[in-house]
Amino acid sequence: MGLIPTLIILAIALGIAVFARFRANKPHEPGDPPRLINWNLVMIVAGVVCVLMLTHLISMTGVETGQGRGAYR
Repeated sequence: MGLIPTLIILAIALGIAVFARFRANKPHEPGDPPRLINWNLVMIVAGVVCVLMLTHLISMTGVETGQGRGAYR
């Protein structure tokens, strides 16, 4: 995957995480219908996607990742 698709996915996931954070912290008013989406779970999944895309960006810069590649072998 190239740089542009990675940045697009990162931006979308970050936007979803911020929106889910907003929705999760919105107080529930009496008389409102029940929430059908678990926004905390959506926020966690979007955060994981952000971390994966950041890791992919780092590996695209030439930093070698994987078993046996770190400073502590």
